[in-house]
Amino acid sequence: MKKFGPAVLAILLAGIVSPLAARADCSKATLQNLGVALTSYTQWQNYSVASTPAERGLAAPEWESFEHEMDAIVDDGDITRCTRSTQLLYYSFSASRDAVRMTRLYALRQATMPGVADAILGNLVGAALDVYYDDVRTLYTMGYARKSPAQYAHFKRDVSGWFTTTGASFVPWEKTPPAAVKAVRRSCDQRDEPAKVVNQVQPIFPDPKELGLGKDTIGVTVTVGPSGSLTDARVSDTSFNEAVDRAALGGALLSTYAPAMRNCLPAIGTLLVNFQDQAE
Repeated sequence: MKKFGPAVLAILLAGIVSPLAARADCSKATLQNLGVALTSYTQWQNYSVASTPAERGLAAPEWESFEHEMDAIVDDGDITRCTRSTQLLYYSFSASRDAVRMTRLYALRQATMPGVADAILGNLVGAALDVYYDDVRTLYTMGYARKSPAQYAHFKRDVSGWFTTTGASFVPWEKTPPAAVKAVRRSCDQRDEPAKVVNQVQPIFPDPKELGLGKDTIGVTVTVGPSGSLTDARVSDTSFNEAVDRAALGGALLSTYAPAMRNCLPAIGTLLVNFQDQAE
């Protein structure tokens, strides 16, 4: 994700957290996340070019802090009421994260996943690519090609390349502008709900453990799209045993989910799914 243009990011962040730039209806939590992100990013830049190894060693934690704050904004999904600059940053970072995700998921698809059908892995890659396509198309409609032509060209080449790699047909978004969004009445019993597991599939863990000692609890972080389909899955709390981790990841891929709800509409959401290896 460090391919994100430093100059572009700094300019966008500086404009976003300025009190004059903030709109009153942009959520307070989003602006707080952006404020911390700006501080962390500035510190990361400073430490990255520091003269001593000790100072340069502080760069990584600052970058992790920046990513954490940006991930919180991306996962929250409620950015439409913020400034245009805020939205540009949101979709720019999201597209950068999409690019990293595509590389990891495609490698997962190419690997052997016992018990997981190739169609499921193919659907996961396809859903992630759809998200990537939509994020870059949104950037285009917001004028990102004029504001940051080099970064926009990089995103477009990358998306087009993934369509070629996966055997799908790429249609440039310039020819398919998104349809106008109609106003929707926001009244329902459950306005805001997190994404959740509908049916958790218990994986078949290796017995005995193939690599010896390891933790019995494994956490898999999954991202659920508005349709309820997975767009990402990764082991975030490892057992320190590759075979066990892969079994838990397979269980997460085979499980089913319900999307998050925000303002009564289905939205993208992230959750942690825990699996327990009870093999003796």
